[in-house]
Amino acid sequence: MTTSVTTAIGTVLAFSLLLSQAYTPQVHADNVGENVLENGVENTVESEARSAAEVDWVPAKDLSEVQRQSLPWYCDGRYIQPAHIEGSRLPDPSEPINVSAQDALLVTDHSSTFVGDVELQQGSRTIKSSFISLDDATEIATLQGPVSIREPGLLLLGEETVGNLFSGTGVVDSATFLLHQSGMRGRADKIHKQAGNRLLIENGDFTRCDPGENSWSIHGDTIHLLTEEGYGVARNVTMKIKDVPIAYFPYFRFPIGDDRLSGFLMPGFGHDSDGGTDIVIPYYFNLAPDYDATYTFRSLWKRGLIHDGEFRYLTKRTNNLINAAFIHDDDIYDDRTEFDLTTGGIIPEFKKQNRWLLHTTHSGAISKNWSTKISYSAVSDTDYLQDIGGDVGSIATDKATDNIDASLGKNTIPALNRIASINYRGEKWNSALIVQGFQVIDPFAPEQYEKLPSLISSYRDNYKELMVDVKFDYTYFDKDNEDLVGPLATFGQRAVLDATIDAPFRNRWGFITPSLNLIHRKYDLNDEPLAARSSPDLTTPAFSLDSGLIFDRFFSAMGRDFQQTLEPRLYFLYVDFDEQDDLPQFDATASTPSYSQLFRKNRFAGYDRIGDAKQLSVGLSTSFLFAETGAEFLKASIGQVYYFQDREVIFRPKPADDPTAGSSALFTELRMTLGPQLSMTSSLEWEPREGRTNRGKLSLKYNPDPRRIFNVSYTYTSPEVEQLLRGKISNSEESDLSFIWPIAGKWSSIGRWNFGWDENQTMESLIGLEYNDCCWKFRIAYRRYLKDPRLITVTVDDPSSPGGEMNVSILQQRSDSGIFFEVQLKGLANLGGRLDRLLEDSIPGYRAREERIGL
Repeated sequence: MTTSVTTAIGTVLAFSLLLSQAYTPQVHADNVGENVLENGVENTVESEARSAAEVDWVPAKDLSEVQRQSLPWYCDGRYIQPAHIEGSRLPDPSEPINVSAQDALLVTDHSSTFVGDVELQQGSRTIKSSFISLDDATEIATLQGPVSIREPGLLLLGEETVGNLFSGTGVVDSATFLLHQSGMRGRADKIHKQAGNRLLIENGDFTRCDPGENSWSIHGDTIHLLTEEGYGVARNVTMKIKDVPIAYFPYFRFPIGDDRLSGFLMPGFGHDSDGGTDIVIPYYFNLAPDYDATYTFRSLWKRGLIHDGEFRYLTKRTNNLINAAFIHDDDIYDDRTEFDLTTGGIIPEFKKQNRWLLHTTHSGAISKNWSTKISYSAVSDTDYLQDIGGDVGSIATDKATDNIDASLGKNTIPALNRIASINYRGEKWNSALIVQGFQVIDPFAPEQYEKLPSLISSYRDNYKELMVDVKFDYTYFDKDNEDLVGPLATFGQRAVLDATIDAPFRNRWGFITPSLNLIHRKYDLNDEPLAARSSPDLTTPAFSLDSGLIFDRFFSAMGRDFQQTLEPRLYFLYVDFDEQDDLPQFDATASTPSYSQLFRKNRFAGYDRIGDAKQLSVGLSTSFLFAETGAEFLKASIGQVYYFQDREVIFRPKPADDPTAGSSALFTELRMTLGPQLSMTSSLEWEPREGRTNRGKLSLKYNPDPRRIFNVSYTYTSPEVEQLLRGKISNSEESDLSFIWPIAGKWSSIGRWNFGWDENQTMESLIGLEYNDCCWKFRIAYRRYLKDPRLITVTVDDPSSPGGEMNVSILQQRSDSGIFFEVQLKGLANLGGRLDRLLEDSIPGYRAREERIGL
């Protein structure tokens, strides 16, 4: 030391008298130049020659075991504050300040000076410098570098600082900073340290990337970071990727925390062969805590400008949303389906059309038992969702994620649902008053019945050993039948009383459940076909006896203990026959046969057809479980129905349906879980009388860790049991392969291949790449797919016909392709976003993967 300890102490004591209770300075001579490691972080002035981020950065290899376990796989380290301020609050200006230094000098009523390894401590705030001079009159201090200012959640380093030591405010020259909570770091010519950890940055930049890795950064003439408010504001902003400028904004507002903020959201970009380049620029309005809005300006290059608005409103008991979109005079939309190509004929003139979408939802809780729901969707034309996209109901339908109807077991949206309901849910009673309509958007689908209204009520209770279940359903079915004839033109009322009494008995070794069921139906019909009843009145009794046994055994194999169960099941069903051929077809559909369908009371869905039955369903299931955990690794089931009489109630029969057969097809199901990584499911419907496979499916899923997904499936449906739909692509055999798989470091490959074997045709293909680290995420994918076909009518010359012309119906096959990408600047914003939907739709398990590995 350059002065004696006695002189230094005397000076400090005089200085403490001058500042009274504001300072409690101390001088320590035993820690000069010593490096102190605290929780892996260097805290001395020597370390502060580096940037603030480098000081508190701890690589993954140096973290404790607990810290490494909480670190995402794509991050190479994390920022760690000294343990003594972790979780601390900001200091109060009235708290005393402790000072330590090598030398201290007091000039009475003028200034106080500290020199050499100066450290000021005020609660959780620590300031370090080689020189500090304090003006007693103004309480303004000058600090010469290197300077370090540390508070909970903030570290500032600089060359020179002028500020108020009591309030923790000031200006730091040639500064670097680190905000621990958001991981935001940066540097600037000057940083104004304001109260409450607010920072005003002059000519600086920031990023969330790891130290030394500037994959993206934001540079601004001024950047104001309001950490308590959770956002930042920058002016004259340049966005850089790898230090290359890519965008300029005169004004830019961005989040620091998770709070919602008004301002521009990052734009989305894409390209497809149908619409061309697609640019989306959304602006978010954070109007109030209980309501907000988003306006999206979208340019679809070949079509025009699309205006899209969304408004959300939340009350104490309701949740409401309105979304609307509009495009004026779509430049390429062509709804013409009839063309005259004859000699001298007239082709209808192409006319641009306005196109729009409207969607609104409401859910409310009036009280503990009463609730309300509304969902209404409408589009200007049947092609809107395929051409432009939009959110309808719980389904996010986007042009980039259009599901083709070719995949077996997958359907596009045949109609937009419009429903409003008032619901009551009690301990024993449940009721609902429903109004429901539809807008058909599948040109090949028939118009659906509207329910105007429907009243549904159910009662369920136990009476000693009996279970009573009573349902009442009244519905008025209506639709526009101007161009319809026969049963499809019928409309009217239907009332149903469905009562069931069960006497279940269950024990460890098995169960038996006798059941009595009575269904009474009463119709009041209009526009019914000739010879059909206008007021049918039917009562259909039914009896069933469901029974099963449960056997189990324990055994050892391959050094492990197992438990096997064997569960035979018999289900006898008797349903009386009623003549129903002349009944309407309000909601009747034939259920797809499967193993679980063997034990249902009705082979049809809805109440318009009740299948007659005198049959016995026989099923056998076996499961293998690990004895120590009870986890199932295999379950297999097989079953068949034996008929004691011919079926007389027939509804839309398929070519292979035989109502006189003495038994059904044989149904099998198999599920295997070979550890947490590999699983398999399969099902088979085998017709032994014809030696024919009716339906079959095999699916494999391999998921060895959160980053890796591999799916493959094969589906087969015999044309003899499949209902062929007019105008639809239909394959009896399809395969579907999808994956996300690491290829090198933080890079992963993405792909899907959906193939129809009937025509040796690829229905959909997708290939892409993903990069993911703690700073940013990038995805790019190319997709080609088949759209739903369109039926058009063409008039052509035909000399052989009486009029010299003929009409030809052509099924117009359509395909589309597109390049989609998404860039996520972590902690800032997204560019793109539609690709995330596409991957969720294309790859089973994708959403669960994202939730496990985090953003």
